[in-house]
Amino acid sequence: LQDSIDLSIPLLTNSINTAFEIFNLKAALSAGIDSRKTLAATKTLKDKMFYFTQSAKNNQMDVRVTARLLQKLGISHNILDLKSMSDEFRRYYLSSATYAREAKGNIAYTLYNHFGPDATILNSNLSEITQCNYWLPKSKISGKGLAIITDLFHPLTISDFEEWLQDAQSACQATGLNILTLFHWEQRGGRWAAASFSEYDIAHDSFTPYNNRYLIQLLLGIDEKYRRNRMRRVAINTIKHLWPEVLSEPINPPDTFRESLQGFIRYKILHKCVTPWLPIY
Repeated sequence: LQDSIDLSIPLLTNSINTAFEIFNLKAALSAGIDSRKTLAATKTLKDKMFYFTQSAKNNQMDVRVTARLLQKLGISHNILDLKSMSDEFRRYYLSSATYAREAKGNIAYTLYNHFGPDATILNSNLSEITQCNYWLPKSKISGKGLAIITDLFHPLTISDFEEWLQDAQSACQATGLNILTLFHWEQRGGRWAAASFSEYDIAHDSFTPYNNRYLIQLLLGIDEKYRRNRMRRVAINTIKHLWPEVLSEPINPPDTFRESLQGFIRYKILHKCVTPWLPIY
């Protein structure tokens, strides 16, 4: 665990530092753990980096937590109010990417208005690849099972996932990679990120330091028991090494008692107690 963290930290920080020298880099922050790790990796740039959070109805927790944290760190926090696309921008946007989504277009339009056409947005996408996001008994991994856990249950999806499995299973057997990890990498994280970046590139470039095969390889080398639960143990150990003060605010704090109870059951009971003894769960 510690060897992997020690080797991955220079990859993460040097990627960001180099990108800052080359591009007009702007750091997008949320209240999540991946965003917090990215923030910690920018410590040497904290007086020069532009940090921002987009403000919309569905992400007020991101705004509040990030604002409090950056104030404690003595860093300027920029809140960008989400704007709806103009008719002209929408026309170009919808013709620029296949199945372009309205919500992503509004984000692209907002950032274009604030930064112009030359910005590169530093984000934390693809960090999820190395987390154990899907669990299934190995004997039950089928196209139908994959369709269920991704909430894409449809005959066409099942057929496509079965076809993907035929090629993926032999590759995973040869390398020892958990097939559900590869599934998330190719069919979830990879597709989602590729679609999002294609929608955004009408307005700005995107840079994610986690899009690094060697970094992914290092983190996937960590035992799965440390990578469950959004890989919190690995991320928090990394943050403590880089910039421990960024943990002074909670990560994705719950807004309601129900969310607090769900979090307690998930983190303290299921992930900590049940999963190590009953991984089929």
